Amino acid sequence: MLSKPKNTDLKYHIVVEWPPSCRNRNVKTLRNRPDLVYRLNEHTKKCMELAKTYSNVKIESEYNFVGIRMWFRSGKDVYDFILNQNKNEIKVIPELYVVNGLNNRLDKFFFRVEGSEIIVY
Repeated sequence: MLSKPKNTDLKYHIVVEWPPSCRNRNVKTLRNRPDLVYRLNEHTKKCMELAKTYSNVKIESEYNFVGIRMWFRSGKDVYDFILNQNKNEIKVIPELYVVNGLNNRLDKFFFRVEGSEIIVY
């Protein structure tokens, strides 16, 4: 279950998918497949390097079967990150969670990228 970050400056949440061969792997499989663990680590390093180019991003350290969970402070940063996913050879799951400033809950939205625009619904 997704919960709000302790850092109240972080407002936007996305998940970057693992490489196709590493998706939905349980811990037992990962123990027996150091090659997959290596790919997961390399993918995480890549996302950490990409995150450094934005103002305030947190990558969650807890393992997630689907991908790398990331929190952003700026809507512009998450927008740019999503638009540049093809260029950076990553895939963002088309779900966006936003901390609602009125009731302090997480609101879930879906999105799709069309050219240089992100359509949120």
